[in-house]
Amino acid sequence: MKNILLTLILLFFNLLSFSANKLIDNENIPRISKTIYNGIQSTAPFYTLLGNSSNPGGGMIIADKWILTAGHTAGYSPVYVGANNRNNLPLPLNVKTSITPISFSNTPNPSNDIGLIQLAQPITYSSTVAPIKLASSINFSMWESGQNGYVYGMGFTNSGNLSQVLLSTNVNLLSNTSSTSEKKIYASGPNTNDACNGDSGGPLTNLSSPGNTSTRAIGIVSSNLFGDAQAGCGQGGKYTKISEYLQWIIETIHLNSGIEKICGNTTFTNLAFLPDGVTFNWSASPANLFTTISGSGLSFTTSNNGSNKGWGIVTLNVTLPDGTIFSINSKPIWVGSPENVFLTTDGTFNINYNSTSICKTIGYCMSASTGTGTPTATNFSYSGWPTYGSFLNTNTLNVPNDRICFGTNNTGSYYLTVYAYNGTCSIGKSIIVNVNNCGYRIAANPTQTTLSILLDSPLQTESIPDNIELYDEKNKSRRTLDLKQKKKDILLDPAHAFDLKKIDLDVADLPRGIYYLHMGFGSKKDNQVEKIRILLN
Repeated sequence: MKNILLTLILLFFNLLSFSANKLIDNENIPRISKTIYNGIQSTAPFYTLLGNSSNPGGGMIIADKWILTAGHTAGYSPVYVGANNRNNLPLPLNVKTSITPISFSNTPNPSNDIGLIQLAQPITYSSTVAPIKLASSINFSMWESGQNGYVYGMGFTNSGNLSQVLLSTNVNLLSNTSSTSEKKIYASGPNTNDACNGDSGGPLTNLSSPGNTSTRAIGIVSSNLFGDAQAGCGQGGKYTKISEYLQWIIETIHLNSGIEKICGNTTFTNLAFLPDGVTFNWSASPANLFTTISGSGLSFTTSNNGSNKGWGIVTLNVTLPDGTIFSINSKPIWVGSPENVFLTTDGTFNINYNSTSICKTIGYCMSASTGTGTPTATNFSYSGWPTYGSFLNTNTLNVPNDRICFGTNNTGSYYLTVYAYNGTCSIGKSIIVNVNNCGYRIAANPTQTTLSILLDSPLQTESIPDNIELYDEKNKSRRTLDLKQKKKDILLDPAHAFDLKKIDLDVADLPRGIYYLHMGFGSKKDNQVEKIRILLN
């Protein structure tokens, strides 16, 4: 008796659990978001798992940065390509954007239920991660009445739980007068193999062999056969017919792909495979900017034509098997290196100037020209004499808000070549820079006879060093000057400040070479020293 009672209790809670799962899923997905019902464990390198246990869905790889899915699952994340086991998922990929047609209607029986997910980084293909070829109208026999389709997913099963592994099942395709206007493929029911809650967005293929070169993605899991969120699984389903949306897919990918700048060889691609009967022809304009201005096939490679620069367009011209012809322009692309680079400190000066002076505490600042027709640089770097470790704290920095400042490690005179890089191209300019401390200026550096130290604000005694020492490269002191008493004199009588407007050190008898002027502040215990690099020539 106890055993019978225990069995009934367990059965009651299992049924309750199953109902709860269905209700939770339907609250988030207002239709049968068709995992596999009556399925078998499978693998499919094109399958992509979307979302989490609250909002599960699927998709398929169609290009190195593009996942095809349903409209109502296009916003699901994370994204796992090559997933076949929830207990051993690959690293999720970052999403750049998700796109659905303007005509998409998110209802229990959704119309134009198709979406694209653009990834932030390209997918690395392998034997377990690979794209699938899309069907076109020339493949219409694949979804005729009586044909079998094969659907993949990791959603709910007939046990009432999310599947831990990728499942697939065959579904019997139907002919229905409404399917043409709905742009859907219908699969039979009731009480048949089916997609289920959590499978939405997943692929429907014509063959059960994912690696077969004749395998095509013909549909996308959309809703159940009745467009009713409460109808349950195993009742038959509707699948978005991919061939009806080829133009939208191709246009969307091309308009959102490619790069913003071209210098060296750049390849534009669209789908990973050309659908049967579809042709791609490429063109680039204006012709004076590009090394190659036309081509055909899945990809098109071009580069900057010599020193010419300006804005260009790469156009994809497409012919579909039903005779439809359309063209899509890429976004405007800057072709060539940046036009101008500027260095900025207290004021602004052009990098073509032969020499200038900057302040150590402000640093060495650069910005890209942002005038009309000029791209913004993405980072700056420099080379020259001396190496970057002795002048700036880094030799390459990204540019936030079109401007960046390098922190200086030493003061002195430097000959540099500064490069602005815009993602594909760089342009370099040479400059001589004198770096000194804020509040201090060296009247001549390099110098031959007299090293003059100019103090900008001697009335501000805190800006006056307590001692000045000149060291050679072997760290031997060659000149010493103590200013503590002069600072006290200024406090007693500000007129003494004029005595420190200019301090001269005689260096005529010193060997020519590199020296370091140490400006010391504070007591020896906590002495702070600023070093200025000096050249005697």
